[in-house]
Amino acid sequence: SRSSNLHSCKPKFKFHYGTLANDFLGLSLLDDQLRRIDGSDVAINVDKWLLGNMTAIFHDFQIVPARTRNKTNSNTNSTTNTNSNTDKTIENTKKDQLFIFPSGHIGTFGMPIDIRRVPPRAEYTSFATADIPWNTPMKGQNYKSVPFSHEYMYGHGLEVRFLIDTQWIRENRQPHSRGDALFNRGTGIDRGKNFHFFESRAGDMYMEMWPHGSHRTVPVNFIADDATSAGTGTGTGTGTGTNDNDNDNNNTPQVVMFPNKYMDYLFKHKQRGRKDVIHPNVIEAPSGKNEPKPSFKNKVPKHERPYKRFRGTSQIIDFVLQGKDVKLGISHTVAEEQVNITDKRAYLSQFYAFDPDPPFQIVAISGHFCFNHMSEHDVGYDAQWVSERPLSNRTAPIMILRDSYRCPIITFAAGLSEMIGFNDKNVIITYGVNDCYSRSLIVPKKKVEMLLLGRSE
Repeated sequence: SRSSNLHSCKPKFKFHYGTLANDFLGLSLLDDQLRRIDGSDVAINVDKWLLGNMTAIFHDFQIVPARTRNKTNSNTNSTTNTNSNTDKTIENTKKDQLFIFPSGHIGTFGMPIDIRRVPPRAEYTSFATADIPWNTPMKGQNYKSVPFSHEYMYGHGLEVRFLIDTQWIRENRQPHSRGDALFNRGTGIDRGKNFHFFESRAGDMYMEMWPHGSHRTVPVNFIADDATSAGTGTGTGTGTGTNDNDNDNNNTPQVVMFPNKYMDYLFKHKQRGRKDVIHPNVIEAPSGKNEPKPSFKNKVPKHERPYKRFRGTSQIIDFVLQGKDVKLGISHTVAEEQVNITDKRAYLSQFYAFDPDPPFQIVAISGHFCFNHMSEHDVGYDAQWVSERPLSNRTAPIMILRDSYRCPIITFAAGLSEMIGFNDKNVIITYGVNDCYSRSLIVPKKKVEMLLLGRSE
């Protein structure tokens, strides 16, 4: 999750002079009832740890599990053709490495990360002294764990390390340029954000760059014969590898997520000296403007950015629609303000489904809907400090084309997953509300199917 030391939620805390607005990576373990496990949550100042300064480079965070080992290094003696990504991963069915994709005003970054459960802080010293090795495939350098301190990480119960060496950037770049240096040196994915990763039916990994309106994806490679470091792309760039005239050669890239990616100036960024990321392997579904129409009609306001009216939101999961396997996601759009007609930046969402095989044709799109406020019947309601706000304030409606709806202005459904148990009949949706608190919903798959089809079957 994203935690922040600056927000517009009420009641407000005292904001001390000199405090720099910053976002933090929040990590927690949850039980099977989606309740936080006590003593297993941390908040990390990623800017401070990686770049040595607080310039709010990273705002949002996404963590993706992936397979990095193929048949050769997954302890198998069988020999088969390993020319395709599918052949490489078929023997190793379990995901063995986490990757984090933070994003902000510079763009979206990508790098490997390790997370493990550790004893509470009072017992952690003896654990750290034991020097227990990490059980992950990323080896090579002695990457340091983020220390438990007020400067870098609050909380306890989780140990975290970023598998990237940024020492060269901290020593050779001024604070204001370190984010750009990190982006240019192999970790930059795109100048945009809200990208999501999924596996095709064949088991190949892809990154969804645009959900619908023009469904675009790009292949992603997480596989390495000897996973010692990772980068996002140019064939030479790693987390700190050679790229963009920075020649330190600290690492040898073994996992290159986007092998053909390159950077070049486009007009819109040239004046501020930033290169755009070019993905030549983009797959665009041929339907384009001929995609299915929304399954039901409702009032849709003018979009804030018409050319970007559909944006990625949630993860993508497997789903069955009318007896056929599909991929399911949630997109969002942001309404343009029209005084006394539509509230400023009101968020609306849609379900969409696409074929699990390239070119990933869109097969169904729901009408627009919004998520609700927190309820006094929610599990853990009393623990949310926002619950102390007056009811009229906490449940203030939004206005869409002169009609009021009991929904917050901002709802961003960052999480979508299949719920374990209950005969696999439900999905879990987690979303943030007004950048103030998060909420989770258990939704029957039948309800999702009804919204996608516009009818009940």
